[in-house]
Amino acid sequence: MDNSGIIEAARSIRPYLRGLIPDESAGLMDRELSQHLNQAQSGKPNANVILGILCSHEATRQWVSEFLEQHQPPEVTRAFNFQPIMGDPFNRGPVAAGRYICPLGDYTWYRLGAGTPVPQCPTHGAALVAAP
Repeated sequence: MDNSGIIEAARSIRPYLRGLIPDESAGLMDRELSQHLNQAQSGKPNANVILGILCSHEATRQWVSEFLEQHQPPEVTRAFNFQPIMGDPFNRGPVAAGRYICPLGDYTWYRLGAGTPVPQCPTHGAALVAAP
């Protein structure tokens, strides 16, 4: 399994945790992930520990499995995976969700709608920046 995929899954799951697991567990998992992701930024990634945290709940394990397969959050895949009507002259193809990252490296957020304001990183309070 690719360590960079696990790290990116951990960054990307953080905005979805409260919808996946109970509030108290979500907050605890978010803090643990943030701590390990910040250690990863300083050159000490421990993808096995991060994967263990991510797999500690069935819902997050399933989410990560889908993320690693699709290379994006399942919510993004569902939102933008549509089948256009055959012959639709206005079909311009699928539109990708905007991806925003914490400049300090522990949080990734996907913008599903153009009018949705970009949040700040919950760990650092830093403005998220558009990812290339």
